[in-house]
Amino acid sequence: MTSMYRALKELGHRRIWLREFGKGARVMLTFEDRIIAGYDRSLHTWCFRKEANWVDGYPVGNPPSGQGLTELTEDSEQLFYLTLQDD
Repeated sequence: MTSMYRALKELGHRRIWLREFGKGARVMLTFEDRIIAGYDRSLHTWCFRKEANWVDGYPVGNPPSGQGLTELTEDSEQLFYLTLQDD
């Protein structure tokens, strides 16, 4: 997860959220609720999604809506702990 997060930051994404669904399904998304990466449990790896290279400007407004959201940051221990949970 840390490697994918860093790759998305290199592409130019400024803020990235993790959305967790039931049964271990996870995606990373932007302000626009655009899914930019997803965890493939069968491959045990993160994969870019089709729109990962569509970088939003720094939008003014609210973070994505919905349940199960965590904002990912490089200096947060949470990114490290979430990375350990990847199968």
